Amino acid sequence: MKVKEKMPLEALLFVLQHIWLAVFVLTLGISIGTGINFGLDVVALLITLGMFVLFFMPIVSIGQNIVQSRKDIRKVLCCVPLLIAAVYQTLVVVFGYTKFMIYESHPDSLVYALLLPVQRLGETAIYPTTDKIFYMGFPYNQLPQFTAYIIVFPISLLIYLLPSIDYDRTKITKEMKLIALLPLFCVAIPVIVQTVKMKLGLIDELMIQFFWSEILSNIRLMGLFLLMPMLSILYIRHYQRTKRTNVENFT
Repeated sequence: MKVKEKMPLEALLFVLQHIWLAVFVLTLGISIGTGINFGLDVVALLITLGMFVLFFMPIVSIGQNIVQSRKDIRKVLCCVPLLIAAVYQTLVVVFGYTKFMIYESHPDSLVYALLLPVQRLGETAIYPTTDKIFYMGFPYNQLPQFTAYIIVFPISLLIYLLPSIDYDRTKITKEMKLIALLPLFCVAIPVIVQTVKMKLGLIDELMIQFFWSEILSNIRLMGLFLLMPMLSILYIRHYQRTKRTNVENFT
């Protein structure tokens, strides 16, 4: 609860992929550097259990907000888009983390035994469904992630923040404005760079056919490694600003 007073747990949603990637690299580095032993296996198991708790924190926090605001239909509706985005992101990180850890873990390890049922659940129930919904052939296979990073997450967050400013446009914070503008920046920069490269003749005729594919790839990377962490930071700053304003108004 003390952590939530300083930082909204929903902010973790936008950096879950970065956290599990960092933990995975750290765990892999320790395994390679020290060799696999029982003690390290137990540590990896504890880290994995902690990661799974962390993965579900944003959903739990959003759900708690919905329950607390159940009498305010408008506020509940503002929570729904981010809740849907949180479910998507949680599935991505849970099964992504599981896939990599299964691949790198020894079949006799505790981590492997814990994650194998999760991996089988993904292969039998989750992956076939998501493939039917989201699978697109090249070069459109990057569109789902592009849409999620550049459109769904920023818009969902902006809608989620509306109750904090009493739905009043005059109270829109600087952070909310940046949340709206940063996706445009992440789209504009790759387009400009790729266009300049083409004008300068740095892209040969063979690669011109992949012009938009390269742009989508760069936008997706900027969305993941720049926009998503910035959404988390801006949300925390907005949360602290509105909380401070409410305290000042109360006093």
